[in-house]
Amino acid sequence: MAGDLTAGQAPEAYAGSPGHAKRPHYGAGARVTARRVQDPKGKNRLWFEADDGFGGTLVGVKPEDVPTIAMDHTVTLEIAAPLAQGYNFRLPRKENRQGTSPKRRGKRE
Repeated sequence: MAGDLTAGQAPEAYAGSPGHAKRPHYGAGARVTARRVQDPKGKNRLWFEADDGFGGTLVGVKPEDVPTIAMDHTVTLEIAAPLAQGYNFRLPRKENRQGTSPKRRGKRE
């Protein structure tokens, strides 16, 4: 019987099935390697796909401040926010002397 665990084989659903995880793998602040891909909605946004297969757009930066990143090139980005079906990415923050990202200063309104 195909997929019978008593025969020492994994069920077909688990036997090396291609695809990515059901949820994004990385948390906020994680640095990831991401590949520039076409915006799935055709809105001409800077869209990237992390190595876990989940994608998202680059946020928190003005279009004129974004470095030129060619389609299919990979860059290191930081996760600004993990979402249910992907990420918001940001350019990596500079690290301070203790090796951590700088904290925001000032009051929140």
